[in-house]
Amino acid sequence: MSGALNSVLSFLGVTVSGFEGGNTPVNPNAPFGNIYAFGDSLSDAGNDFILSLNHLPVSPPYVDGHFTNGPTWVQDLAASMSLPTVSASLSGGTDFAYGGAETGSEPLHSANLLDLPTQLAEFRAEYPHPNPNALYTVWAGSNDVIDAINEWFVNPTTAFADLQQAVNNIADFSFSLAEAGAKNMLLLTVPDIGKTPEEREQGKSHAHVGHVMAKLFDQDLTQTMQVVAAQAHLNLGILDTFSLIDQAVKHPQQFGITNTKDPVWTGNFTDPNSGTLVSTNPAVQNQHLFWDKLHPTAQGHSVVAAAAHSVLFG
Repeated sequence: MSGALNSVLSFLGVTVSGFEGGNTPVNPNAPFGNIYAFGDSLSDAGNDFILSLNHLPVSPPYVDGHFTNGPTWVQDLAASMSLPTVSASLSGGTDFAYGGAETGSEPLHSANLLDLPTQLAEFRAEYPHPNPNALYTVWAGSNDVIDAINEWFVNPTTAFADLQQAVNNIADFSFSLAEAGAKNMLLLTVPDIGKTPEEREQGKSHAHVGHVMAKLFDQDLTQTMQVVAAQAHLNLGILDTFSLIDQAVKHPQQFGITNTKDPVWTGNFTDPNSGTLVSTNPAVQNQHLFWDKLHPTAQGHSVVAAAAHSVLFG
C-alpha cells in the first residue's frame, strides 16, 4: 500500500493533496472496434435486472434495468464513438458489469458471483477470441470502499487492509484481461463517495471518512495501475471521477446541473413505494446530479462519458 494510505492510520483528519488522475490518452489514433465493460452498478447495462427476473432495480422508477433514469456512461461513450450498442452480457452483449459487484475476496467480503473474477470468467467463456482493437473499461471499487468506510468506525486497520486488497484485486484482474487479449484499457477511479446523499445523510463524520477513504483508494489504485500497465503492455487511460464529481458539485452550471445534493428518487432498489420521486419528467430529473442516494442521473452519466472521451482522444 502507498505511504499516503499507511500514514492516515494515525487519524483521518490528515489532508491529502496532489492526486492527479493520470488522464493520458489511451491511443488517439486507435479505431476501437467495440467496448467490453466491467464493474458494478455504475456500468451495469441490465445484468442485475435480467438475473433478478426484472425485479432489481425496480422499473419504474429505474429505467431499462439501469441503476439510473437513462443510459449509463459506457453506453453514452459507445454512442459518441459510433460503436455497437453496449448491452448486458446476459442478453448477449459486451457489458459484464453487475450492480453490487466488488473486486473479489477481501477481509470484509467473500467473493460472489457478481464480482470481477466471475465477470472475467464469463467474458473468457463468451469471447475466447475477443476483438483485438476493443476498448476495455473497468469501473470498480466503490462497493469495496463503502465497506471500508463502515468498517473504519469499528476497526480502521481492517478497513485499510480491505482497501489494499481491493486495489490488488483490480491489478490482478487487469493482468488477466491483458492475458485474455486486452490492449486498450480505460480505468475509472472511485468517485468522491463522501459527496453522495447516502454518506451525507449519515452526518459530517461519515461524509468526511467517505471523502478521504475514496481519495486514498484512488491514489493507491492509480499508482498501482500505472505499474500494471507498464508490465502488461497495456495502453491505459485513467479517468479521475473523484475530481470530476467534486467539480460538478462546485460548478454544477458547467455540467448542466442545478441540484447536487438531493436525489431524484429517495427509495430503494426493489420497492416502488419505498420513497418519493421529484418528477417523472426526465428533463427535470436530469437537473439533478444524483438519481438515487448513490448513483448519478443520466445527465451525470453523460458528464462521465464526455470526460472518458476526452481521456481516450485528448
